[in-house]
Amino acid sequence: MKQKLFSVLIIGLGLVTGLEAQTKKSYTIGLVAKSQGNPVFQAARVGATDAARELGRKHGIEIKIDWRTPNEEDAQKQAEAIEQLTLAGADGIAVSCSDANKLTDAINSAVKAGVPVATFDSDAPDSKRFVTYAIDDVKCGGQVMEELAKLMAGKGVVAVLAGNQNAPTSKSASRA
Repeated sequence: MKQKLFSVLIIGLGLVTGLEAQTKKSYTIGLVAKSQGNPVFQAARVGATDAARELGRKHGIEIKIDWRTPNEEDAQKQAEAIEQLTLAGADGIAVSCSDANKLTDAINSAVKAGVPVATFDSDAPDSKRFVTYAIDDVKCGGQVMEELAKLMAGKGVVAVLAGNQNAPTSKSASRA
């Protein structure tokens, strides 16, 4: 699943940057997840690396994944990583936003500098990112609760635990 996500993002970033039309032989995609310790994002890193290798072979180019994820969840460090990737000449950036409000300016600055940005898992919907890749948390949460209610025959207590309350995914889930 994560490999498919990054195949889509890398192809999308390539389309935005004109990957096929250029003679450039090496591309760098910045990857800024929420935190290093989260197994979901470790899987995303592996998937991105695998997708980059496969697509690189297919197109005869080198695609490097530049992992710039903070150790702990910190939107300010994510914004700084986006700025660093932009200054370093990244060809595209994928970011899972810990706090959309804190990341929108950094995303918009990268886009203004000509670096396409995609969001995954958690969006920055008011930014100039070109695409987001995520599930509809409200629909998913509703479906999970419907199925759980059936399994529990309408009896019992359920606690729903969420991550960062500032992340758009958690906000969406809290409304479910």
